[in-house]
Amino acid sequence: MHVGDTNSALTLSEGGNLRIAGTYNGNAAGLTNLPQATPEVPGAVLKNTASLGPNGWWKCAQTGVIKQWGITLGAADDVNFRSFPIAFPNRCVSLVASRTSLFYSDVTSGTNTMIVSNAQFSVISGPFNSPDDIYWEATGY
Repeated sequence: MHVGDTNSALTLSEGGNLRIAGTYNGNAAGLTNLPQATPEVPGAVLKNTASLGPNGWWKCAQTGVIKQWGITLGAADDVNFRSFPIAFPNRCVSLVASRTSLFYSDVTSGTNTMIVSNAQFSVISGPFNSPDDIYWEATGY
């Protein structure tokens, strides 16, 4: 179906493709019943989402990959659980951490992390009488 002349044309083609040429005048106030874009809609462009800040996350709308990050105090001598800003719906596949402050060459110092669940992780750092702030980053889906 083709409506209009070449400067202001609306074309609907087989397969549901829509092409509009020309200039749009007016407002979109009447366009309230448009379907929500979903992965099941061919050609849909889904919007990535994020919560930016010192402890935050980013989610890819097309793949479902989630990256999360934050700063926390490393436990001094005990395993303490920390919560991710959001739970991974399926699986956390990677967790890395590093100190944000002092470097110690002492063999008793270090930073260790462990994925506990899709919602939590643990981190421990030393020297154990003075735990450091820890930067962590996790990836999952």
